[in-house]
Amino acid sequence: MPSVCLLKLLESVMNMGKDSKGNIVLFYDKNIKTPPDETGYNQIGVLIEDDTILFKEGRKLKEKTIKSWNYKPNSVYTFDEPNLTEKVANYFLLNRYNVHLFKLGLSQIWQNNFNIFDHSTLMPPRTNYNSLEEFEKRWDLLESDLKKIDLIFTFDKKSIVSSIIANIDSGSWSHVAMYVGDGKISEMIASGFNTCELRVFKQERFQVGVYRLFQKPTQEQVEGILDYLNLCKDTKYGYLQLLSLGVQKLLGIYNKVPVATHGSWR
Repeated sequence: MPSVCLLKLLESVMNMGKDSKGNIVLFYDKNIKTPPDETGYNQIGVLIEDDTILFKEGRKLKEKTIKSWNYKPNSVYTFDEPNLTEKVANYFLLNRYNVHLFKLGLSQIWQNNFNIFDHSTLMPPRTNYNSLEEFEKRWDLLESDLKKIDLIFTFDKKSIVSSIIANIDSGSWSHVAMYVGDGKISEMIASGFNTCELRVFKQERFQVGVYRLFQKPTQEQVEGILDYLNLCKDTKYGYLQLLSLGVQKLLGIYNKVPVATHGSWR
């Protein structure tokens, strides 16, 4: 027999009809050890089809048809814009086998960053250039568009360590730095905090990508970040923090995120 909560969810889904895809569902999952929080739930999923929820259980993603499961849903989060709901559904449907991109999608929803749902591919393909001239043009384009505090992500195609890090993260990158202006970047390397020329990565062995904050920072915020970087000059590499992060990723332990405000619960 389905619970009262499940019947309420089924009623909500049926009332939403074809627009139910992409909505967020909170529910209580008896198969995981995590106790429910103050809201009464311990799990979250996404409706990728009108009656199918995609959710993470342990280190894997699972799909369940609402009418066939024994979970206790608590609430349904509906986006204000129907077009956005469709984009969210398509994103999670496309990434239904990638637990890392599943978590990334949810985290961006809570942070009200919906730009990622405009693109079917978040991780760029590895780039190969047909000529040195093409490589130089792409590099000049990258440098000309840079702004202070842009994040510079890199991957070394010839490094085993770089490949291992990228594989653990299920992404395309193994290192990150911050652009500080005047062609320079600040980064944390094995020897500690380092500031150097961005052009050290101007080699075909490196894949380089630039990421920018989706909420434009004020000039005061930019200067504050740069001032903080100056205070980090004597900072040593955090091997303990790196080990802790690695263990968390391997065990599937992640921090909770705040609730989004771009829609409504029911």
